[in-house]
Amino acid sequence: MQEAALNLFMQLLPLIIGTAVVPSLIILVILFLQSDRGLLKASAFVGGMVSWRLFMLTIFVYYAYLFEMLFGLKIPERLHFALLSLLGIILLTIGAYILTKKRHMSGTSPSLLKVIDRANPPIAFALGVVLMAVGLKHYIFMIGAMQDLEKSGILGAKWTLAMIFFIVAAELLVLLPILIYLLMPGRSEAILGSFKNLLDKHSSMITTIFCFIAGIFFLWRAFTLLKQEQLL
Repeated sequence: MQEAALNLFMQLLPLIIGTAVVPSLIILVILFLQSDRGLLKASAFVGGMVSWRLFMLTIFVYYAYLFEMLFGLKIPERLHFALLSLLGIILLTIGAYILTKKRHMSGTSPSLLKVIDRANPPIAFALGVVLMAVGLKHYIFMIGAMQDLEKSGILGAKWTLAMIFFIVAAELLVLLPILIYLLMPGRSEAILGSFKNLLDKHSSMITTIFCFIAGIFFLWRAFTLLKQEQLL
């Protein structure tokens, strides 16, 4: 049983890493922590992201069941293949664009700092929801995790618990600044400031590397799905 759980974790690990690596979200959490009522606003921001993921999980489960009842499994598989291929191509294109243009994001704009400082917890929560809602890659990674679990024979309550684990694990990197803030109150300001500066400085490089790796990963999964399911 432990071996099966470890194999499942290793299978989900690329999806967890892919959906978790978003430097801009980590920077936003740090900025919220550095503002007035920082812990409350940062927690609300992360809570908004988690709430949207749980909401979308419910929607995906409902429509997957509906498609299965009406059309069988081929329609969702074809949709998944199309989305994987499209996202892979988009990510590779974005990575190539950033690399060729040598785009660099230098620091945080003063206007953003003002918005974050004036925001209250409900607005921070809403911002977390909106950023998850417009992030296409988060949906694809979630669909991939759902299908991996189903193909592993995990159903019912265990499937639900596994998906909740996936959602929580996907938020670990944005939770990290909050944990540092709570566990090291005396040193957290210096640590988070250095962490933010590092992300600001290397955000373009991190984004470029991620785009290439994730783009290749998505295309590999798309053609693996094409071969396994014989969609054509």
